[in-house]
Amino acid sequence: MATIPPPDLPVVERNGRMNQRWYTFLSELSAEKQPLKKTSYIEFSEISDPAAPDDSKARLYASDAGGGKTQLSIIFPTGAVQVAATEP
Repeated sequence: MATIPPPDLPVVERNGRMNQRWYTFLSELSAEKQPLKKTSYIEFSEISDPAAPDDSKARLYASDAGGGKTQLSIIFPTGAVQVAATEP
């Protein structure tokens, strides 16, 4: 069974990708079909809209919503961007 890292260890972004230990952790968790426990988090830094991903993929990222607010967005292979949430 995968051990969930403590909540003070955020995801480290490198060139728009999560670092390997988190990728491995999430893959192992998925493979074992264990429920995701809410004892950790993924932290995003605001970036400009990334390029569209390859077919059958999506990219989740944080961007500037204006007015000093952040929004969580998803970009799809067509280049369409869907805002999932905006900071209140």
